[in-house]
Amino acid sequence: MLQFSFVVAALDAVFGLLGPVVAISHLGGAISWGIISAGFGLGTLCGGIPAIKIRIERPMFVGSFLVLFFAIDPLLLAVPLDVWMITAGTFIGGFLGQIFGVLWSTTLQTQIPPEMLSRVSAYDHLGSIGIAPLGIVLGGYLYELIGFRDTLLLCAAFVIVPTLLVLCVREVRGAQNNLLGLTKLRSDSQQGHLKGNNDTGCIFTIGDAQRTAMEFSDHTSDIEPQSQMATSLVVPHAHH
Repeated sequence: MLQFSFVVAALDAVFGLLGPVVAISHLGGAISWGIISAGFGLGTLCGGIPAIKIRIERPMFVGSFLVLFFAIDPLLLAVPLDVWMITAGTFIGGFLGQIFGVLWSTTLQTQIPPEMLSRVSAYDHLGSIGIAPLGIVLGGYLYELIGFRDTLLLCAAFVIVPTLLVLCVREVRGAQNNLLGLTKLRSDSQQGHLKGNNDTGCIFTIGDAQRTAMEFSDHTSDIEPQSQMATSLVVPHAHH
């Protein structure tokens, strides 16, 4: 969480202040910055497509590694390169950033107990954006003090250094994807169910239990009216 606080603050300084300034002074103005920003948005949309299907054994390690690519944008703006090259860089940043977002969200939901998930998510979100306004304030101050190039290089450093430190944490490198285990368990259960149908043995799965419960409910609903009718016929004779 602390790592991403620095990352978000640095990126807010880049996209909220320094990038537009560089676009006006070196890249031709607002249209150029609009193209660069659109590249990031397009990358985010495209990154969501493979993120739907991707299955990674160590999501925290891969996701943290992908955060390093957020440094592309301030590095390209620090030169600055051609508008379309910077746009390609923002596209890559948006693409990989979206995959990181999916990996982080799914990992959070599989590693945190359900009763604590909302609270942990709130702390995570607050910690991530808590110092973001300071990034813009310090970005403006450093821009006036040391210029746009050195300020952008510092923003890149605030992305790279904390992320590299996070990658040194053993728990981050070794965190496993619980969804892969659930998928394998489901696959094994389905294969076992098919085998049980073909062999003399019987494997009773959760799906079997659900179907049996439904059949029992339907059977009970058919019997209940008959039971009520029988009761209505027997009870009067009991009074006699």
